[in-house]
Amino acid sequence: METVAAAYNTVFYERADPRVKTWWLMTSPWPLAAIIVAYLTTIKVFLPAYMTDRKAFELRLLIKWYNVIQIIANAVVTWGILTSGWTTTYHFGCMLPDYSMNPEALRMLSFLWWTIILKLFELFETVFFLLRKKEKQASFLHIYHHVSTLIIIWSAVKYVGGGITSFSPMINNAVHVIMYSYYLLSSEGSPAVKSFLIKYKKWLTIMQMVCRLSNL
Repeated sequence: METVAAAYNTVFYERADPRVKTWWLMTSPWPLAAIIVAYLTTIKVFLPAYMTDRKAFELRLLIKWYNVIQIIANAVVTWGILTSGWTTTYHFGCMLPDYSMNPEALRMLSFLWWTIILKLFELFETVFFLLRKKEKQASFLHIYHHVSTLIIIWSAVKYVGGGITSFSPMINNAVHVIMYSYYLLSSEGSPAVKSFLIKYKKWLTIMQMVCRLSNL
């Protein structure tokens, strides 16, 4: 038991980035684990039971504003990561994180932490699918993608908050700006806009699949 406790302390405290040790969700793995368990329990147990004898919810207005918030939030975080290194000193290579208290390094770390919040917010999508009785959209790949990317970005912030590891979250957030813009315009846009967008639906689907399969 002492060996397990020592290993736990080494992995989650001694080797972690000391700059985030007091940040929300970063003190230990248990808050994140509890959120994931609650998410899986909700979508696999509670919501299916709740919706058994109920009609599908519309949720159009809610989803509209969800898309708007996601577009703005992902754009802000993408810009924050981009301008916290990639437009100044970063390069494509074996670039290690800057663990100093340098303002730019801390800015990068904070925007990567905000990416965790974005990933938590995205868990509501599965809830929307089930409330609208679109169970096929809540596929294994969909759920796996949401859970795994959340764990990966949490791990990145916990241990390697910067450097080359910031590239994937930046691209992921940029793709989400495009994705949620498409969703918003395809549901709220004029017939001409919808007709234009349908031409690019295939490419959006390919982009989503690549991101999900590569865990971007």
